[in-house]
Amino acid sequence: MENKRKSAGKKESGAKSENSKGKRTPASAGRQPEKKGAAKKTAKKTAAGKPVEKKPAAKGGAGAVKAAPNGEAAVGVRSTLTSVVLWTVIFAIALMLIGLNVFNTRPVPLEQAVASINMENEARYGAESRLTLSFDKPVDFDKETEIVWIVDGTEVKRGAPTDKDGMTLSHRFSSVGGHNVTVKAEGKDTLTVSRDIDVKKPLLTLTARNARKTYGEANPDVIFQVSGFVDGDTQDSVEGLEPRFDADEKSPVGEYGVAALTLDKYDVAVSGKLTVTPKEISIAAENLTKVYDGSDAAPETEFSLRGAVGGDDVSVVCDSARFGDKNAGVNKKVTFDGLRLAGKDAANYRLDGTTLKGEILPKEITLDGAEVSDKQFDGGTAATFKSLGRFTGVVEGDEISVGEVSARFENASAGKGKTVLIDKCVIQGKDAANYKVKLPLLKADINN
Repeated sequence: MENKRKSAGKKESGAKSENSKGKRTPASAGRQPEKKGAAKKTAKKTAAGKPVEKKPAAKGGAGAVKAAPNGEAAVGVRSTLTSVVLWTVIFAIALMLIGLNVFNTRPVPLEQAVASINMENEARYGAESRLTLSFDKPVDFDKETEIVWIVDGTEVKRGAPTDKDGMTLSHRFSSVGGHNVTVKAEGKDTLTVSRDIDVKKPLLTLTARNARKTYGEANPDVIFQVSGFVDGDTQDSVEGLEPRFDADEKSPVGEYGVAALTLDKYDVAVSGKLTVTPKEISIAAENLTKVYDGSDAAPETEFSLRGAVGGDDVSVVCDSARFGDKNAGVNKKVTFDGLRLAGKDAANYRLDGTTLKGEILPKEITLDGAEVSDKQFDGGTAATFKSLGRFTGVVEGDEISVGEVSARFENASAGKGKTVLIDKCVIQGKDAANYKVKLPLLKADINN
């Protein structure tokens, strides 16, 4: 607003003179009438549509503060409240931690601390046990104080508390059973703390070589190594070191560890495993023979198993079986669909992949309607067919027919209703090999 007044005042020399002296000209003096367009640009309107006059900025214009809208003011209040609450919570937590002495790391006199003897490992005869004297807070020891370690009434170590080594004891107990460890502080500071310790038997570590066996077999011998002997003992001198796998002939397929060992002098930690694998068995099938019927389906079959352990509940089942093709033949491979073992002991076995074979026998058909012609006696037995007839019993869809047929009278003498023997009857057609002919008994006359 002030800049606008200055630019307007340049048009009148009197206003320019007084402004240079720091005096402000009246609003009516030296101002040119404003254009309507300019008034619209410089004036803000209220909700009622009336223009609101801008107030001049306070001295030091850059530092003038504008009134924040109601929304911004509310956000500012909430932010301030959140900060106050957060700092209040932090302050309360800090007071609590101070009350718990968390921040107090300054050493305290010995009588204000609680001492304990801690063990870093299990106490076993023949092995070194490591004990540590600990306090619940830092302790300000007198420089003349000494830490004395006493085991079963005998002093075994003495050292300064300021030396880290003086606060620990590495010791081998003299026997299995109960022992007492006491720690004293001697000097200006005094302390006595004690702990009873149960020393266990020395520990042997037995490592067995992993082994495998087939279900139903006896366990293999355990090949092993042992460490941890004391008092000059050796693997040969200690009685009872005869490990075995925790399985037997009837143990199901799976993994088994080494059975626990109990020795008078030692505890024993064992490792190693025996893996029991399925036993391979074979199958045999009965009734894998059928008469040709135009399909490759194998007949229902009863299976038997070879190699199963006596008394086990295991059997063979399958969903279906089929020959390699439909045609008659011997030693034909049979394929079983869904062939599997069943029974509660089935998981202990696997089939060895034996190939089973079967047979399709040719279907017997009959030569029907064949007729032999009567003949005049000629001293011979040759016979002539009046009609070769046809085959009956053929599978629907098969292609066969009567081929060459030869026959003869039983003898050459004249007679009525003489027997005619068929010596040859050929089946022809692409399915001929699947059939055999049942020859009829024919009759004819030899006339004089």
